[in-house]
Amino acid sequence: MTHLFQTRLRTLFATCMILVSFFPLHSFATGQDGDIIYINGEKWELLGRPIFRSGLDKELLATLPEHRNWTTANWDGFIACWSIKNEMLVLDSVLTIDSNRAYSPSAVREVFQKFVNKKQIVATWYTDTVRVVRGKQLLYLHSGFMRHYETEMMVSIHQGRVTDTQTFNNRLMVKGFSPEHLERMSAEERDSLLNIDTSQYPELKDAGRALFQIRHPLFDTSGNFLNCQVKCQVSRAEGQGREEHPALADDFKRLLMNIKPWQIYLINGKYVNGMWDKGGYNIPVMLHKKK
Repeated sequence: MTHLFQTRLRTLFATCMILVSFFPLHSFATGQDGDIIYINGEKWELLGRPIFRSGLDKELLATLPEHRNWTTANWDGFIACWSIKNEMLVLDSVLTIDSNRAYSPSAVREVFQKFVNKKQIVATWYTDTVRVVRGKQLLYLHSGFMRHYETEMMVSIHQGRVTDTQTFNNRLMVKGFSPEHLERMSAEERDSLLNIDTSQYPELKDAGRALFQIRHPLFDTSGNFLNCQVKCQVSRAEGQGREEHPALADDFKRLLMNIKPWQIYLINGKYVNGMWDKGGYNIPVMLHKKK
């Protein structure tokens, strides 16, 4: 793959990402590689890229091999290796993904010279909370760092210094229904499960499909669907656009609450169903009139 082709493909991908960002909720993207971090001698995955907050990412990329490999999960072709030393976030090395070996530590140190303290690159540019993970993957959404693991630690950092840590042991609490089941269903199976009677709404006699937008779902520890926000947009003939229908939205909410049980995970201290907590879900449904 030539460097010119790589550049053009990256540009095309960036353009597509700008376009899909205007659509609600889950865009078709790719799960991204995390960095590596060592804490008390133990290896964790850091779900983030602190190096891109430094303002020196362009300079770093310019020092890496021009024809290094890359993937859609790692468009820059490298992984940063970090550690916590004396309560400070330290950049230890940069690995190119094709060789998985540290790339020229002296060259990397030269790029980050203004952050070097006692021969270590200290990430004093960074203030945020990072999520580091270990163990079995429990939940996954094919986008960015939207995934969860058995053990997760929230590490609060201020100007490179660790100010707080919280460790969570995540697990499946209740086996049951989830949005992922809908994705695996055929259109006919989904429409049969989510069958709504529209005969009480004469204004929908020509309607064919509805799009239900689910936001902020709330579940209890037994897998009961307690509440959510629902909006409904009804499609009529092709080219006539969509119109909102609050009453149908309420019907759909009751339908969801009647499905039992829903799958429940304990994730970072909260009870959640799949990845719905990441903003919500859109569910298209064919409308049927019961006779």
